[in-house]
Amino acid sequence: RAAEAYEKALATKPGNPNVLTDLAVSYRNLGRFDESIAMFEKAANAGLPLAMRNLAERHRAGKVVPKDLALAREWYRKGAEAGDPVSMTTYGIMLERGEGGAEDLRGARTWYRKAADAGNRLAMFGLGRLLANGDGGAQDFKEARSFYLKAAIAGHSGGMSNYALALANGDGGATDAKEARV
Repeated sequence: RAAEAYEKALATKPGNPNVLTDLAVSYRNLGRFDESIAMFEKAANAGLPLAMRNLAERHRAGKVVPKDLALAREWYRKGAEAGDPVSMTTYGIMLERGEGGAEDLRGARTWYRKAADAGNRLAMFGLGRLLANGDGGAQDFKEARSFYLKAAIAGHSGGMSNYALALANGDGGATDAKEARV
């Protein structure tokens, strides 16, 4: 029934990327995968970041479409450039790992920072790790510690662990064994 409602909505608002995405999700839930992908592609090509991320996720995992890491990376890049923090983070991960293309640690730092600034806790942790290791730029324990703390406050368990280690070891600031144990 939802698919029918979205089809009617699309008839009154042809090309509306939000309606296209809702219809794509309805088709996916009904097992109409080819139609779902077609609607996601239309919405993505109309500029909707959520649709871009959906396509990227499908291509990265090989769900419904053949696995294609290069295409997934491209869709994540487009979603990142359109302002989607999850796409920014995942694009950063793919750059860091060299998934779907060449490794680019400097680029990973850039996208992690943008996503971290938008509040993504996984990006905060990833950026902290790259800063601590000196991957993609200068090593900076103080800034790494700051991003680990932000990730920890946001609830990222790795951020919590790494912040505690930074406190215990004095990486990027004073040693604080008492606070490290909390």
